[in-house]
Amino acid sequence: MKLAVAQSFFYIQPVLPNLHQTAVRCPPPPIATSRRRSLSLKIHLSPKSHQTHTHTPNPQTTTTTTTTQYEDDDGIPIEHVKTLVKFKSRYNYIRVLEVSRRADHTLAGSRLLLLDAPGNIHSISYLFKSITNTYFDVFATLPPLLPPGPLGILGFGAGSAAKLILETYSQIIIHGWELDQSVISVAREYFGLAKMEAQYPDRLFIHIGNALNASIRDGFSGILIDLFSKGVVIP
Repeated sequence: MKLAVAQSFFYIQPVLPNLHQTAVRCPPPPIATSRRRSLSLKIHLSPKSHQTHTHTPNPQTTTTTTTTQYEDDDGIPIEHVKTLVKFKSRYNYIRVLEVSRRADHTLAGSRLLLLDAPGNIHSISYLFKSITNTYFDVFATLPPLLPPGPLGILGFGAGSAAKLILETYSQIIIHGWELDQSVISVAREYFGLAKMEAQYPDRLFIHIGNALNASIRDGFSGILIDLFSKGVVIP
């Protein structure tokens, strides 16, 4: 058995050579808002000789193909993947996976937050580095383009983007919105969010509630939108 990881990155600069070579569209990011489109990091178990891939080129079309597993397949052997916790909350089917550092894969040594039935990866963290080689790194390029003021993250997850931004820019203040309290609880226990909150008590503020109603006094200087519902990007 292997854990097959299919990845599609759109609206991201093509600076991730170790990921799948997927078509990339790269318009310049807006000054005040950066938004990912159709990121699908889907993890599923499949028989060794047969697997099914589902990828979403854009929000309007979905292509599903069934192929034979070849020698160059980058699936992670199941013995290198450990489930730390899994349960259903009011809003999500939550799973936290840990990929062994011995795995011959770009995700080796990572912890992954999976939400919803499709198993999309919503947060990634590494013990010894902040760079994730995913769109979270691209989010971290937005602050230099913004005027002074707080940054909003709609769809906070386990804080992958927030961690990188707070470590990179010493003056940035982040307000993150997450609908599911259980996601934040998991983030604090398994992704170092409690430590991050203690380290940046005046720069990181987490709000539980509907991100579409997010607001603060005097507004945001910029907003990162990372919202999903039932495995689909919220338009």
